[in-house]
Amino acid sequence: MKASQVRLIMVCISTMLLLAGVLGSMAEEKSLSLAEQIRSKIQQNKNISISNLVVTDEGKGEIKLQGSTAYYGSVYLAVREAAKFPITLVNTEIEVIPQVAKSDADIEKEIRAEIKIIQEGFSLKDIDLTVKDGDVRITGTATRKDLVDKIMNKAIWISGVVYARNEVKILK
Repeated sequence: MKASQVRLIMVCISTMLLLAGVLGSMAEEKSLSLAEQIRSKIQQNKNISISNLVVTDEGKGEIKLQGSTAYYGSVYLAVREAAKFPITLVNTEIEVIPQVAKSDADIEKEIRAEIKIIQEGFSLKDIDLTVKDGDVRITGTATRKDLVDKIMNKAIWISGVVYARNEVKILK
């Protein structure tokens, strides 16, 4: 056998092994339950940190997420990851246990400081903010959704925030 034939055979064998590995991993992924797939996807997201994450398929398109985290942002992103799957409802029982205890007034002050930075020359005076027991509610009207999204994305990562709602109406 010539060296070129041996190389060709080696390339063919390598290709077959590679394909077998790819197909094997695809079959393994397909065999994972919906809850396992969602859990895997959440754990792959480097921005999400949830201790003791449990994902349960409750049936009828409902998923339950359980665990604990220091930042509401992890809950928010986990729900967004889960929503990428064919489900109708995500029930979150993820407990937010802030590493640093802050008063509602301190949380509000920190978010308002972020709003001032985010304004970028645009008026956000029609945005209202309330904080009660760590629950942040952003309301009002705005013309730029991207600025409101930036406010929300800052708010969910502030220690002490246990829930956040964006109820701002975007004007056209």
